[in-house]
Amino acid sequence: MQQAPPQAVIVKGQDPLTATMLATAPPQKQKEMLGERLFPLISQMFPDLAGKITGMLLEIDNSELLYLLESQESLESKVKEAVAVLQAGQMNKQPPEQNPGTQQATPQSVIVKGQDPLTATMLATAPPQKQKEMLGERLFPLISQMFPDLAGKITGMLLEIDNSELLYLLESQESLESKVKEAVAVLQANWANE
Repeated sequence: MQQAPPQAVIVKGQDPLTATMLATAPPQKQKEMLGERLFPLISQMFPDLAGKITGMLLEIDNSELLYLLESQESLESKVKEAVAVLQAGQMNKQPPEQNPGTQQATPQSVIVKGQDPLTATMLATAPPQKQKEMLGERLFPLISQMFPDLAGKITGMLLEIDNSELLYLLESQESLESKVKEAVAVLQANWANE
């Protein structure tokens, strides 16, 4: 019986990248290997922003980056997300007097009753631990409406997710409910095994 070769990410003009190759490299080299494969793909979509976007995406967990390299659709979605964050950041830096006669658009924000709105730019400018805190403060009240007794546990579980996805969950009630139900199912399965 012949063993199937491990799945590899292939970028034209570069050696294939397998999960094993990545796992055996030191952490900094791993990011370099992933960046070398991401950059040409991103530069096809946004040549002027490819370096910045590649840098932003390299903050994501390596397993998710491998998935993005394997899924063109997911990569395009993540790149568009990064571009939106960059554009929101640019809008906040541009003084209103440079745009006479036009009203500046407000970046999309997540609003939770009784709290200040949260924008992707506010989140991006905060230190990593503060980002999770900001997201958690907005997730907890929403989750406690669904599962009051498990809200703390579920919020903690969801805070393990990438911040960009958490922002999306805060903007989409349906997606948040789905993710919360998923977390409850994991907890219930865990309790059944105890």
